[in-house]
Amino acid sequence: MHIHPTVFTGGRIATQPAAGSPVAALEPSLLEFVFDTTRAAANLMVSGTLNRYRDVRLILAHAGGTVPYLRSRILDRRAILRAVRAGEDGAAPPPTPERLRGLMEAGLLQGRRRLRALYYDTALSTDDALLRCLNDLAPSSHILLGTDFPFAQDVGAMVTIDGLRRYEGFLESDRRAIEGGNALALFPRLDPPIRRAA
Repeated sequence: MHIHPTVFTGGRIATQPAAGSPVAALEPSLLEFVFDTTRAAANLMVSGTLNRYRDVRLILAHAGGTVPYLRSRILDRRAILRAVRAGEDGAAPPPTPERLRGLMEAGLLQGRRRLRALYYDTALSTDDALLRCLNDLAPSSHILLGTDFPFAQDVGAMVTIDGLRRYEGFLESDRRAIEGGNALALFPRLDPPIRRAA
């Protein structure tokens, strides 16, 4: 399943300038799209959905929005909140700092595993700093070529592909896999039968 951002425009027509952006001077694609993707991923994590449906393969557009950068903030905090509330209600002793730290570390470890299992496309997201964050979060086998074509037109595809080629953190084999092999592994029925027989 591919998760692509959108914005809530209220009563405005989506094609009006800055429709869906809380700051009139900023087009929603500048910030709102990346934060919409991040909110979706965070909601899937915090709600426990990623734990319950581990076999569902999700692809996050635009390198996951800000997920690679904010990964240590995206965790299921329910165990921590339950422990704190139980202490406040008198149902259990207040959690010690050590217990809270342990719960936080366990949540971060689980969150990192869940985010690492997601797939990320590169649409308009091949800046060196972003690719370093993404490459640190997810294995290259979970990174897919994405260009946002036709919305970003030819220039968007060219910028994305050029950024992938310039980034020095991938081996040539990683780059080839990102440009097509990873998608074929994820969607094997798209691999032409002639190529499979070769």
